[in-house]
Amino acid sequence: MGDAHVHCAAVYAAIDILLTDNDKHFTQMDELPYEIYTADEFFELVDDSAPHMVRAVTAKQLVYHVRNSDTSSAALPERLKAAGAPAFAERVRKHLLTLDINALLREPDL
Repeated sequence: MGDAHVHCAAVYAAIDILLTDNDKHFTQMDELPYEIYTADEFFELVDDSAPHMVRAVTAKQLVYHVRNSDTSSAALPERLKAAGAPAFAERVRKHLLTLDINALLREPDL
């Protein structure tokens, strides 16, 4: 197993979830005391359990990008895809479609 050191550390720390994009190294083991997720899968779980939080963070990211960028488009979904999170990128894109950037820019705390 290529990530034996990661497995040993995870077992020693008694973790519940291991985030890795090298999940293929762990398929050789029959039973693991933890669940394995890629970053994309984990962020999908976050969006499933707390979509309002993902939407709020997406709104903050959008405002930050608009205020600090030379472009008027938010490239967050494209950047998430490029980082290996295409499913979560699609969810963020859908959250972006629900946001009113003009209203968000008027809010002082964003």
